Amino acid sequence: MTQEPSNNAKSVLNLSNQESKQLTRECIRTALLQLLKDESFENITITSIIKRAGVSRAGFYRNYSSKEDIIEEFAQITYKELTTLITDKTLETNPYQWYLNLFSAIKKDAQTFHLLILAKVPHQYVTKVGSLLEPLLTFDSPFERYQAIARSTVLKEIVINWFKHGMQESPEEMAEVLKQEYRGR
Repeated sequence: MTQEPSNNAKSVLNLSNQESKQLTRECIRTALLQLLKDESFENITITSIIKRAGVSRAGFYRNYSSKEDIIEEFAQITYKELTTLITDKTLETNPYQWYLNLFSAIKKDAQTFHLLILAKVPHQYVTKVGSLLEPLLTFDSPFERYQAIARSTVLKEIVINWFKHGMQESPEEMAEVLKQEYRGR
């Protein structure tokens, strides 16, 4: 377990207040992930999180007001990372690489996605991520706009289904399947 850095430890490690806060937050997030391997989100307490993280109760409350705040932060981090991937203009020039990057990132962060599903908060973020496809495309007509909405909804459902079924197909296989769909536009 990692202990929250004391003022003495911070000076030895040359950690700024911001770096110390970030380290404490990472310890807390990691502790929650570890606890979720053995118990449901509802049964995890702040006390169990701080014990696992090795931080003080005050350290926890300086960073979060509840365990739900940790989930919210996971969702925001994941949303930001996926937004960066989804808005990459590679889709226009190399759909296979774009899909490969997307599915690889999802597979890499599978534990975080699992956490979000366990905490029952992913829908609003998955919906946001899926709708990010829409502005990537220019629309000459309402018909094209609706096609883009349909594609983003399909992509969202494919990602959810792939994840829920254990990501048995590789990111490369998923990229190949979706590249074929992209050609059909």
